[in-house]
Amino acid sequence: MDDKLKKEDAGRKEQPFPTAKQSMLEIQKNFLLKIKIIELLDNHPAYLSVRQITDLIPDATFNAVKLACSELREEFDMLYQPEQIELIVNPRKGMKLIRKGKNIHTLIEHVITESLTYKIICQVFLERQVNVADFCQHHYISNSTLARQLKLINQTLHNYNMHISFSNRMSLKGQEGTIRLFLQFLLFDVHSTIDSIPWITDSQTYLTLTTKILRYLNVSVLENQVQHIATFVFLISNSIQRKFNIQSNDTTLAYRSYYYFPNQPAFLADWSEADWHFFLIYIHASNISSIPFSLITKEPLPFASNVHIWLDCFEQEFGTIETTKKERMVDTLHREFLLDAIFCIDEFLLALNEIVRITNLSKDFPEYIERFQRFWKNFSAQCLSLNSLDYMKEISFLNSVSLVNLIAFNPTIKVFVFSNVAQLHQQFIETRVNYHLSKYQVIFVTNYLEADIVISTVTFLNHLPAHQKLVEIRASLPITDLIAVEQAVEEVLQIS
Repeated sequence: MDDKLKKEDAGRKEQPFPTAKQSMLEIQKNFLLKIKIIELLDNHPAYLSVRQITDLIPDATFNAVKLACSELREEFDMLYQPEQIELIVNPRKGMKLIRKGKNIHTLIEHVITESLTYKIICQVFLERQVNVADFCQHHYISNSTLARQLKLINQTLHNYNMHISFSNRMSLKGQEGTIRLFLQFLLFDVHSTIDSIPWITDSQTYLTLTTKILRYLNVSVLENQVQHIATFVFLISNSIQRKFNIQSNDTTLAYRSYYYFPNQPAFLADWSEADWHFFLIYIHASNISSIPFSLITKEPLPFASNVHIWLDCFEQEFGTIETTKKERMVDTLHREFLLDAIFCIDEFLLALNEIVRITNLSKDFPEYIERFQRFWKNFSAQCLSLNSLDYMKEISFLNSVSLVNLIAFNPTIKVFVFSNVAQLHQQFIETRVNYHLSKYQVIFVTNYLEADIVISTVTFLNHLPAHQKLVEIRASLPITDLIAVEQAVEEVLQIS
């Protein structure tokens, strides 16, 4: 791993590290600004100037945005073909992002893996002690630059009761289980698969071992899931080979007495029982890739009180949950509370792979988001034991959507469609309109007097009351007509 991770940065001049606000790491400063810029461009079909982008990003400066945009253009040109993603720069209009069925994960991976923070964390977490002079020489930095960077890194590590000391060596202190989990979440967020981690040169060894473990557990998974678990198997194996043992009183194993564990397979003879239980607890609790594996829980259930509070607060805002859905949610919540109890996913890890931006949905689903925010405020006030508050909020939102559709509280619109072509053509129009207005609850009526919107392929001769809107469309229903229908809906809702 050493030679691969210590990639020489020839020609790079050392730069003084900028003053950081709060506990902002280098990864966050460079990476998050670029991600915010990409999100703005991704959600805006027209061009955006650097000034417009700056105005839309809180705390961003014009020069920082200008530099980030310049770097993004170079990175997109280097990482993607024009038929995949194009970042178009027009001197007069600004920038526009065109994605053609390709996500930006390659860009995210590139930005993070080239950062000094990533290189420090990976090497120190794997080796636990790293010679400072050798590290600085390989990465063309001074001791003072490394010391400043470690100070920022430690601000995050202290949230996990971990610390990297600095003298002639960088030395990591912390509980073994937390060290392994922190690096696992970091690598998963950045790389997703073990094959894409450049400094793991023998990934096939761990893929083979992982496949063997999953067969032993009788778990059938997709190749992506095997890749995900193989990274964790690598981290456990690395610790065992370097004699970094996990102790039976490790915080990550604090709840193992509540579960029944399958026997450890003979082919994992170099793993301790604690290693085996640690592996299974992670697979059971994380559920990141929907791996179909569950530990059997003993009575009493460890997080029954938290689960009861969550369900009670949820039903206060969203109504009674169907029995079958509630049973599945109880199991899901127990896993989520277990992960929260053994490991804190703080703002640093969350920023690398933010699951959902709840506030971005307020415009399309205002009533739903208001109800969820009230639910979360009530729940978090009653459940004071949570470690990963922001992460649990995002996970709870996904739980919420799995129970109640996002459009459940959106306005209901009654639509009457008249086509002078044929009945089947009318049904075609209704299908297209319903799809386009998917954020509303659309009801098609047979009596035009009951409708909020009347859509017609010809001049509609019947008199319409003042509160109704008429939209005349072409029989082919082009996108401009669908937009006109949506505008009419918005006007009706504003009036009502």
